Amino acid sequence: MEKITVIGLDLAKSVFQAHGANAAGARVFSRRLSRTQLAAFFAKQPPCIVAMEACGGAHHWGRLIAGFGHEVRMLPAAEVTPFVREPKTDASDAAAIAEAAVRPALRTVPLKTPEAQALCSAHALRDRLIAMRTMQINMLRSHLSEYGMVAATGREGQAELKELVRTGLAGQPATLAGALLALVEAMDAGEAAIAAVDYEIAAAAKPMEAVARLREVDGIGLLSASALVAFGGDLARFKSSRAFVSWLGLAPKVEKSANTVRIGSITKKGNEYLRRLLVHGARSLLHWSSLGKAGGRRPWLEDMLKRRPKPVVIVALAAKLARIAWVILVRGGRYRPPAAAVAPPREAAAA
Repeated sequence: MEKITVIGLDLAKSVFQAHGANAAGARVFSRRLSRTQLAAFFAKQPPCIVAMEACGGAHHWGRLIAGFGHEVRMLPAAEVTPFVREPKTDASDAAAIAEAAVRPALRTVPLKTPEAQALCSAHALRDRLIAMRTMQINMLRSHLSEYGMVAATGREGQAELKELVRTGLAGQPATLAGALLALVEAMDAGEAAIAAVDYEIAAAAKPMEAVARLREVDGIGLLSASALVAFGGDLARFKSSRAFVSWLGLAPKVEKSANTVRIGSITKKGNEYLRRLLVHGARSLLHWSSLGKAGGRRPWLEDMLKRRPKPVVIVALAAKLARIAWVILVRGGRYRPPAAAVAPPREAAAA
């Protein structure tokens, strides 16, 4: 049998497709494998490159296959799509994965450890639970407003609406009180679930030295620091902090034709959750620095606010936070706050 250099694996729930190719890219085999056959199949194969798309279950299978001595490459779906040939079948998808895996300008997704993946799952669950809480609050407000009952926004208003429901909504149909009470109980359960996930994230991040160093940065808290470590993985794979910012989708779109260069809005590619956390941190930092807190005033921010809209400044600050995080995680060391601006002497100012 010809020597196999790369195997493209099309992942699924029950039936997998493997495509083996030699050094010249010619097909050596194409096999359908059940879930129970997959581990035994790769255990028998000589060490080679095993490529798969970064999708559900990819990290699990990647860790398992890497344990047999293979080099695992996980590819973004966008890297594989150009190589898919018609008709689109599991076999053609596996062949496209094998072909894309040996391209020189390949972009890959780093294989996560079980601990890092668990922390990613905790962040994803927390984000979804908060979205559900927001929907439930809006639902409660909208139904009560139909009966002329409104409250202030924020936690105080939310507590007031819940208390209205718990007291039985005097003068309103019992059906309304019963239905909304079920909603309030679901909201309370959701709050407890969010608190439990927050505790798990904090417990997992506490022993991480990288998280502790990131939290020293003004504008990066526990959630942002742990998410950077969990989702970012080994940031040394990015050649520069600019490349990391581009991966996060915080870099502007650039279109160039001949001598014409157009710079647009940010690309918003990459990890939306991580980008959102950095933007929230930048918004908070901008607020507190304007009050002379959070490390003091930052003249460059104040100067930019005079020239650009506030949302643009916030995104620019989020990109700066990402670059600082890259330097800390890749080059080591600790964060050094910017030196406070020294006011000129009164006599010099008067002159």
